[in-house]
Amino acid sequence: MKKGSDVKKQEHRRKLIDYLGNPAHEWPTRVFMNDYVLGFVRSAQYIYKIFSMEELYDIEREALAMRRLKYSGGIASVDRALFKQALSGDPTAIKLCYQRFEDWGEKKEISPPTGKSMKWTVEIIDPKEEEEKF
Repeated sequence: MKKGSDVKKQEHRRKLIDYLGNPAHEWPTRVFMNDYVLGFVRSAQYIYKIFSMEELYDIEREALAMRRLKYSGGIASVDRALFKQALSGDPTAIKLCYQRFEDWGEKKEISPPTGKSMKWTVEIIDPKEEEEKF
C-alpha cells in the first residue's frame, strides 16, 4: 500500500472513531458509515475496499470503549442515586446496590479450601413486611 493511501486510511479511521465514539450519535449501519460519515455516497460499499472486516470490528470496538468512557459521569450519578435509595431502606435498591458494588448475585458458587463447591442463596427481607407478620 502506498504511503499516501496509508495516510488517507488513517484519516478515514479517525473519522469513524470520532463519529462512533460520540454517545450523542445513534450507532449507525455500515451503509451510513460509508455514505455519510466517510462521504462515499456515490461509491456504495467503498468502506469495504478501504477496511477489512477485522479492521472495521477493531474500529467499532475502540469507538465503543471511547463511548463508554464518556458515560462514566452519568453512571456515577446513577450509582449515587441507587446508593441513596438503598440507604432509605428500599429492598430492591439494597439488592441492586450489593450486586453492583460487591459483585454479589442471588446464587453464587463458592469453592472453600476443601475444593468442594457449594451453592447458597441470600434472601433480602423487607423490614416492613416482617413487621406486618407480628
